[in-house]
Amino acid sequence: IEKYLNDIAGLQNADGGISWFKGGESSHFISNYLLEGFGKMIKDSIPFIFSAKSTAAFDKMLQRLIIFCDAGFADIKMVYGNEPLGYINARGYWLNLKPMADSLRAKADSILKKEWDKVGTYNLAYQAQLIAASLHFSTPKTDVYRKALQQLESIRQLANTDNTGGISWKDVSNKDDFNSNDEETIALLAESFQATSTSKKVADGIVQWLLTTKPAHHWATTKSTAAVIGLLQKQDKAATGSVIELIAKSAGTTLSVTDNLLSGQLFSFHKQDGFGNLTTVKNNSNEMANGGFNFYYFTPKPPISENNHEVKISRKSLWFNKRSGLWQDLTAATILAVADKVKTTISIQTPVQLKYVYIDEKRAATMEPSDASSGYKYGLGFSYYKSVRDHGYQFFAEKIPSGLSTISYETVIAHEGLFYSGTSSLQCMYAPQVKAYCSGEVVVVK
Repeated sequence: IEKYLNDIAGLQNADGGISWFKGGESSHFISNYLLEGFGKMIKDSIPFIFSAKSTAAFDKMLQRLIIFCDAGFADIKMVYGNEPLGYINARGYWLNLKPMADSLRAKADSILKKEWDKVGTYNLAYQAQLIAASLHFSTPKTDVYRKALQQLESIRQLANTDNTGGISWKDVSNKDDFNSNDEETIALLAESFQATSTSKKVADGIVQWLLTTKPAHHWATTKSTAAVIGLLQKQDKAATGSVIELIAKSAGTTLSVTDNLLSGQLFSFHKQDGFGNLTTVKNNSNEMANGGFNFYYFTPKPPISENNHEVKISRKSLWFNKRSGLWQDLTAATILAVADKVKTTISIQTPVQLKYVYIDEKRAATMEPSDASSGYKYGLGFSYYKSVRDHGYQFFAEKIPSGLSTISYETVIAHEGLFYSGTSSLQCMYAPQVKAYCSGEVVVVK
């Protein structure tokens, strides 16, 4: 845990903000999320600092982080647009440690009052954010605090109550699968109910519903997973059960997975020809465990998401012709030689701005990177973090603007033979329903 804490401290920039990747620009979204997360841990008395050295480093990081978040809130039009609730919610945990400037406090109070005047136009997710921010930031004697309690009671009256299934809401429980907003909404509502003396049993009902529906759903993102697990651990520390390990044997190979929180491995892979038979499956724990087996295969026509808002990704490769001194299109009919240079360009077409985007690019095995170093790169109108992996590249962009954006890299041909590259895929990490794919390509080397 202290290692992770040091990793986070290493992402802090000179302005006090935290970047998504080391060397990147400070992110207000990530900074507010961390400020809120640390605040929850301290409020719930969760020990995560174990030495005097780490305590001093954390205190220094926290003071600088609060200053950065305060400065961002002061310039709210540029940084937050119309959604400052993330900052207000996070800042509410630290008012005693570091009081806000009077101007910032007045600004936050004004924003909350204006939001409550329009509460009837907001969906359940935004209402949950507004309630949580108001309860954390305001005092019980204020009008904002009273309105938050009234709206919380209205939401409670709309809940479906079942002695076996617990407490849920129609907008969430009727879905075939959760999304990140659903999970974080559930956690925010439960946390708000826990903060009131008359509604604590509602939080128990929410946890009961989560546990009864858990086998049928998955958590959409790491951020939403943290919200749900934090709720389960706070409400019932035994809710998540003991560590489970599953072992299976297939085609003479042993596969093992475990849900150990800090060192677990939830997936195990084995490459084989055809669909092998499972010989044995063993559960090393005393509790019931669910496991699944999936067979992955390459296809020339990757699936197309219906929820990608017309986001498209494509790939084009050129090879350098030494005789002509020109770059030419790389096609299935092109015959390359060892030491030839190849330039690949990934194009992203999107009608809206994308945030926190992950692009997985699988190159052919014969194509070795010309530059094997990972780090931040700067494209036309946006920056991204490039991670060089054995199987290809991974690109992480905090923002991709609307329109056409491109990412380029160069490789060198290293081996003779017939090779295939995998697909290129794009997905928004905190909106996983937004995704796009493009097919691979054939590379012939003689």
